[in-house]
Amino acid sequence: SGNNNGKLDYGETVTLDMTLKNLGSENAENVTATISSNDEYISILDGTTAAGTILSDQTAVVTGAFSIKAAENVPDGHKIRINMEATDSDSVWNSSFIIKAFAPILNYVNFTVSDINGNNNGRPDPGETLDITVSVTNKGAADAYNVYGLLESSDPYIQIISGPVLFGDIAQNATVTQSFQVSSVVITQPG
Repeated sequence: SGNNNGKLDYGETVTLDMTLKNLGSENAENVTATISSNDEYISILDGTTAAGTILSDQTAVVTGAFSIKAAENVPDGHKIRINMEATDSDSVWNSSFIIKAFAPILNYVNFTVSDINGNNNGRPDPGETLDITVSVTNKGAADAYNVYGLLESSDPYIQIISGPVLFGDIAQNATVTQSFQVSSVVITQPG
């Protein structure tokens, strides 16, 4: 389910190819390899593969040897250590490698107020319905997909009319804007 960009992105399942070289003077027969990791941001879905017999001073390549899945909440740039143990009937070889994971980092940029249906002064006045346009940028190293935004206010004089709005997909280093409709409550003075 990867997007074929050659990177491990958040929430993505990918397969890993494996290359093993026999540095010894004898053939290594019935070689198997197993990967493991203690990293909380990775799940190993298929962690064992067979490489068969590797002749002395030769290389064996196993395409799609392992399958892993990155967590949805993996931090951008997180380095995942994966341990590998290869064995034949006589010997065990241990090694490890690092895979860097990528994720979006969404940041609020700014907002603008449009009250063209009111007095058009750019701020909420009592009784006005206006649009607040919010800009969000993706500073991460992966695209963000199907992004929704929700505007909330604790101000008792502001009512949010819009529910969640779809910002859509936000590519790396892209900025997207979306509008929320709000109204300012009419305040009646006593007396």
